[in-house]
Amino acid sequence: MSKKSMIVFLAVAGLSGTASAATRTVCLELSFLDNRDHANCATIFEPGNFRGCMNGDFLPHVGAVIELWDKDPDGSDELIGRFLKQSTGQSCWAFEWDSNSSANGEHEANPDVYAVWVNEVRNTGNNRSVFARQANGSAHAPVSWRNGISGEPDRYVAQECTTAGACRILPGKALVPSADINTDVAKRSLVLDSAQHTLQQFGGIMTHDVNIEVPDAECAPTPACSHSRTKITMSDGAVTDGTTVAHEIGHNIQKQVFNRDSLRNDTSNNGFGWNLTFPEFDSAATTEGFATYVALASWYDGGVANVNPNLWSMRFEDAAPFATSSCGANRGLALQSAKAFWDLDDITNEAGAGRASSFADNDAFFPFAIAMAWGTFPAGTANRQNFEEDNHGVNVRDYHANTVAPFFGSSPTMFTTMLRHNCVVDQDDN
Repeated sequence: MSKKSMIVFLAVAGLSGTASAATRTVCLELSFLDNRDHANCATIFEPGNFRGCMNGDFLPHVGAVIELWDKDPDGSDELIGRFLKQSTGQSCWAFEWDSNSSANGEHEANPDVYAVWVNEVRNTGNNRSVFARQANGSAHAPVSWRNGISGEPDRYVAQECTTAGACRILPGKALVPSADINTDVAKRSLVLDSAQHTLQQFGGIMTHDVNIEVPDAECAPTPACSHSRTKITMSDGAVTDGTTVAHEIGHNIQKQVFNRDSLRNDTSNNGFGWNLTFPEFDSAATTEGFATYVALASWYDGGVANVNPNLWSMRFEDAAPFATSSCGANRGLALQSAKAFWDLDDITNEAGAGRASSFADNDAFFPFAIAMAWGTFPAGTANRQNFEEDNHGVNVRDYHANTVAPFFGSSPTMFTTMLRHNCVVDQDDN
């Protein structure tokens, strides 16, 4: 597969379209410094990883949105267009350059091209964006490579880009928004790359872009939270947690599919907050479990036979339910609800174990369908509706009842795979 991208998703009017226009091609590499905790993201060494983490290494910034500009000596630079980095390695983009265009004030025969990183990522299907924002919701300053270093003012500029061949910015090396992991720029790179993992798997069903305000302590002492279908706030301490980023977007996805800005998610059973292995009301176990499943599917490919996802230091492929005292003791564990959604996804259909030893995992469906299936819930507060007025409402039982026929072909094993195999069968059915 070619590692070159030729996609322009927002061209600037006025730079092309006349007889004097001609195609130019610009290539560059863009990377970021990875500092994520390996307990909270798939690593490059794990089977089935989607672009795994590697703490301390520079990794390709897939899905980053880049602006290309023409550099002019007097500072009257022209925006050439906005482009999407669609793959690892070097990316190349083609655009029309018109030396006679009114937008080209200097009527230059050839542009001098530099790049700007704009705090935005998209899925490579080019459906949806996640933006890194300031705590007040405004845009962070972009990173521009217009100016070079002492003695090399055009180090990061492809000068006199002609039609003779591809013009390369910093040949043989990669642009990096910040090589100092302690800077806000470097931290935003981590957040946005983690977010892009989720966009890559689920962006096609999202109805809105998402803004992540970072750093923002609005949710303290919780490190991050989803406020609406479009807004997440995240503390500085959460930026290295690739699971938390994907998990919060999971809440946004469910809200968008429900067409609401809030979810039935009562986490008060154990006081403030929730935990994967603490018993919660069924609504919280399911809502937090589904968001955790979104994180799993963002980092791991359930279509790989030997995948064994490990996030938040938990193994989600373990067949035995976590609570050993009884099967029913698992109904309120977000861990078991997350595993229920994961088992509906992955092709590793393991036998039952522990308190669920008689019940095997027998299903495998696409993550896209699993998330989109929430759309079968009718709006309302009654049983099986998307804001059921009950602290146990909107649970895995409701999910199965509403989705098994329209989305999963009336699978005769889905109930066992999700509820019996994971010991959440005692969740409220009313």
